[in-house]
Amino acid sequence: MNGKIRTASGNQGKGLVFLTPLVEEAAKSLWAVTLGASLVWTHLGFGLLEGVLEIKRRGSRGIAAGWVALAAHSLFGIITYSVTRSWGLFPALAVAYLSHAAWNMVVVYYSGRKGTA
Repeated sequence: MNGKIRTASGNQGKGLVFLTPLVEEAAKSLWAVTLGASLVWTHLGFGLLEGVLEIKRRGSRGIAAGWVALAAHSLFGIITYSVTRSWGLFPALAVAYLSHAAWNMVVVYYSGRKGTA
């Protein structure tokens, strides 16, 4: 998904920071709720899939990114679940989106500094 959004947004990182988290967090959480599935396990599964795709796409260079994707999406799932229990689904989506956008902003910033964006 990141590649498609980068292309659509002019490859400047804004799509990765603002659009990707919105699409991913809404898709993961709304899918889980609609199916009656676990929010945390749905996010973890998404992270696992993204991790495998990173390794497939980048080979051994994608291993670290794959582990980070698994950890980050699992954390977003825990955040979503925790906020949902206290304040409901839509506040949880907002908090998860903001967390994910902040994470992507850091990743885009540091990958750009290394010249690998």
